[in-house]
Amino acid sequence: MRSSMALDRETVRRAIAYMEEALAFEEAAVKRYLDHIASIRHPHVNALLEGIVRTERGHMAELRARIEALKRQLGEDETR
Repeated sequence: MRSSMALDRETVRRAIAYMEEALAFEEAAVKRYLDHIASIRHPHVNALLEGIVRTERGHMAELRARIEALKRQLGEDETR
């Protein structure tokens, strides 16, 4: 049977993996929206897509920050 510490560390590792996958999806979405902006060239549509890109980039920044925080947490646990 796993100790609660090992289970917690495994949960954190899974959360990191999930967030890294989500980050990859966000990055792909931004690329896709930028490709659409380049090909559509319609001011109203592009304005909408640019707003979506800003939102997605915000998601990316939040995911990166949380991933790094969890990785630091794992590192700190290993030094105890």
